[in-house]
Amino acid sequence: MMYYRHALNLQCFLEVAEDRAIFTGYRTIEKSVARNKKIFDYSEALTDLKFTYVVSCQVYGQQKKASDVRERSCANNILNLMLAYPSLRVAYIDEREEKVNEKT
Repeated sequence: MMYYRHALNLQCFLEVAEDRAIFTGYRTIEKSVARNKKIFDYSEALTDLKFTYVVSCQVYGQQKKASDVRERSCANNILNLMLAYPSLRVAYIDEREEKVNEKT
């Protein structure tokens, strides 16, 4: 599932890029070249519009606030996944206490 975004990005690149860019290879193209950078930016933007995956981790909110090292480690692992896969969204329950008339 995590490679689906990459596959869409590659497909967009193949549809937009010129033959010379395709024959040199997707991974070997220099992103610093202005024309190639435009292609990469366009394919990234189009992929972001078409693809997002959502997972549920109901205890993530509790793990973020926990003082236990193990719980914080689990929250950090989820955060690292979100950084590694920018299209990943995590749905979780965030609990907050509200005071009504000075009562909890």
